[in-house]
Amino acid sequence: MPEEVASTSSATGAPKEAEGKKKNLPWIEKYRPQRFEEIVGNEETVARLGIFATQGNAPNIIIAGPPGVGKTTTILCLARILLGANFREAILELNASNERGIDVVRGKIKMFAQQKVTLPRGRHKIVILDEADSMTEGAQQALRRTMEIYSNTTRFALACNTSEKIIEPIQSRCAMLRFSKLSDAQVLAKVVEICQRETLSYDEDGLEAIVFTAQGDMRQALNNLQSTANGFGHISGANVFKVCDEPHPLLVQDMLQHCIKGDIHKAYKIMNKLWRLGYAAEDIIGNVFRVCRRMDMNERLKLDFIREIGETHMKIVDGLNSLLQMSALLAPNQQNMAEPSEISGEVQLLKQGAEGKLYIGTYKGKRCLVKERFEKKYRHPALDRQLTRQRIKAEQKAFQRCATAGLQTPAFYGADLEERKIYMEYLEKSRTAKDFIDGLTASALDEKESSQLRTLAEKIGYVVGVLHRNNLVHGDLTTSNMLLDPVENDAEDPAFPYRLVTIDFGLSHFSDNTENKGVDLYVLERAILSAHSQLPDLFPMILEAYRVHNTNHCKETIAKYEEVRARGRKRTMVG
Repeated sequence: MPEEVASTSSATGAPKEAEGKKKNLPWIEKYRPQRFEEIVGNEETVARLGIFATQGNAPNIIIAGPPGVGKTTTILCLARILLGANFREAILELNASNERGIDVVRGKIKMFAQQKVTLPRGRHKIVILDEADSMTEGAQQALRRTMEIYSNTTRFALACNTSEKIIEPIQSRCAMLRFSKLSDAQVLAKVVEICQRETLSYDEDGLEAIVFTAQGDMRQALNNLQSTANGFGHISGANVFKVCDEPHPLLVQDMLQHCIKGDIHKAYKIMNKLWRLGYAAEDIIGNVFRVCRRMDMNERLKLDFIREIGETHMKIVDGLNSLLQMSALLAPNQQNMAEPSEISGEVQLLKQGAEGKLYIGTYKGKRCLVKERFEKKYRHPALDRQLTRQRIKAEQKAFQRCATAGLQTPAFYGADLEERKIYMEYLEKSRTAKDFIDGLTASALDEKESSQLRTLAEKIGYVVGVLHRNNLVHGDLTTSNMLLDPVENDAEDPAFPYRLVTIDFGLSHFSDNTENKGVDLYVLERAILSAHSQLPDLFPMILEAYRVHNTNHCKETIAKYEEVRARGRKRTMVG
């Protein structure tokens, strides 16, 4: 009797154990397609493979495409159709990212190709190499030779992300098929199907979050779905982002909205928050791109955004993955952002210079300065348009760099790249440092005026020092490009109630080159000697303050300034 109980228990336990194993399977394996009809997306390419399966004599194959689109699964489906009951013994599946050396080709692959397996007429053994683009060149050369020798008995199916990393001799021996990223709708349909089969509770925000984090990668979508289900039971947006731990798209969207509205400081606070939360620069820039692409905004503005995102991503890939680079992304795109319709009333010409005109206008009910760059008739129109756009963007980035460094500039309202205009704050009560100095030197300096002059020199030295410390070269440092804006109840220095505001970054550029910074100092010296020749001690006082506040290669910069000064020339600035 006990034996009967034992045998009964064993018989009923086997199905339960199998059911338990299936239940504990990762969903990417549990719901892996077994037939071509179950594969999501890339219908035309899958149909071509269906023709190979029907004919029975498949060639060597390379399937290239992004991760999680079903490359390996498709190859396995093809192998099941071709090999039928012989599927297990006639397949060798390797992940080339782990087994990528020449020894694997000479050992495992060659031994498998030499094995005798009885197959129906016209069928061949199949070697599946996943992530084949990770194989070393030596291993690929050995594989090429193996493919030639055993072409009568063995076929090779390679899956890779980028086919360019597969050597040309292998490519020429294979049929090349390309898979594209899955659409959001395709991912969503599969996720909903699995939620229903697993009887999961979910809401629309949760499904949208799964699709957003998947980025067209079905494997990522199912892993995130299973992790959220196991961790929380309910698929909601908040739960998904707790599991995925990437920058929340709503936070990124708020940041972009602040840019569009021209509120760069609020946008920067969000960027700083994301950075301090520990997200990698590539994660942040990736989410900024995906959110921007989905946002409802002016098409031209969206294209400008995406262009800047691409340039910033390139810098990050090159290793410049700092908060400064991420923040600089925001400046050119804040109200690129000023729509011409937002400038109301008549504009009044204030000043005309070599590079453009300054007008006074009204922006969103506030008095503003409109800087319009000239069209250079001597340049090809397309080249002139490109250079002007680059200059305007560089000036916008300079505003952002100053804000990050804590320096005072007029508030930046926006730019119109097509109209060659920048809109900024109009400091109506301010006057240039040149006019202030001229007012002091109209008569003999008394003790109070001498003190004010020293304070001004210290402020100028501080500003230039901080600019250079942050690798920003102004390009046109003169006392005419510095404003003194009155500050009421200035507790810091009642004897000098002004804040020093730097303007006109039209020739500015970013550089850590000490010669560029040395030339910047030399330009300032020549401007002061020309405009304020009666004050020979003014520039030495500025230079002394500069030494204190520029801690970034200060000695080298001043040595280069002395060298430039000795040469007695100013480097040409191209505007």
